[in-house]
Amino acid sequence: MLLFPVPMTEIAPEFGVKVGAIDSIKKGENWAHLTKGIVFPNTKNKLTVEDVKEIKLLQRDTDTSDTLIAEIYGVKRPCINRIRYGQGWKQVTI
Repeated sequence: MLLFPVPMTEIAPEFGVKVGAIDSIKKGENWAHLTKGIVFPNTKNKLTVEDVKEIKLLQRDTDTSDTLIAEIYGVKRPCINRIRYGQGWKQVTI
């Protein structure tokens, strides 16, 4: 699942669980003690882990607005705002 992203819809039947169970593990809601520190790939994301680290540094060390950061990285402001307040990408630390 980490090296070769496999859809949750394929993983769930293999282990006899529902897709929601796999999603909860991926989000760190269940089995977090086993997945701590693992960043699961998400092919829907426009941002990379490195982008998020840079964004967190910008937010911490500069007065750059979330609107400008969003423009720089080609995402919408709410995405950057979620990073700022720990609602998105919380598994990525700097």
